[in-house]
Amino acid sequence: MIRLNSTPIVVRWGDMDSMGHVNNTVYFRYCEQVRMEWFDGRDRSQDEDPQSLIVIINAFCEFLVPVRYPCTVVVDMFGDSPGKSSFMSHYTIREDTNEGTVCANGKAKIVWVDSTGTKSVPLPGSVRSLFDGSS
Repeated sequence: MIRLNSTPIVVRWGDMDSMGHVNNTVYFRYCEQVRMEWFDGRDRSQDEDPQSLIVIINAFCEFLVPVRYPCTVVVDMFGDSPGKSSFMSHYTIREDTNEGTVCANGKAKIVWVDSTGTKSVPLPGSVRSLFDGSS
C-alpha cells in the first residue's frame, strides 16, 4: 500500500448531528475531500486522456471513535491493488493530536472514466507508475 495524500480537516460545528458527534455521512465527505485534493493536485497534462475523471463504485467506513466539535482530524489516503482501470483507496481518519487516535477507517474503489463519465478507461501511466515496485 502506498501513501497518496494526507489532509488536515477542521471539523465544523455543523458537521455534528443531534447526538453531539460528527454525523456518519460527513466521514465520507472527509474521504472525498482528501481524494479530490489528490486527484486535482496531479499533473494531468501527460495523461493519455487529460480530460478523464474518477468515480467511486463502492465506499465503506468503519466507525471506531466518535469525532466531536471542536477538533481537527487528519485524513490519510493510501492506494493498492491496481487493476486495468481502477485501484483501491484506503483512508484513516485520526485526531490531530499527539496521540492521533484513529476514529475511522474507510475504503473506496476508484475507477478512471472517460470525460463523459460513462465508460471506464485504463489508469493513466502516471498513476500506474505510483504502484510500480509496491507490494
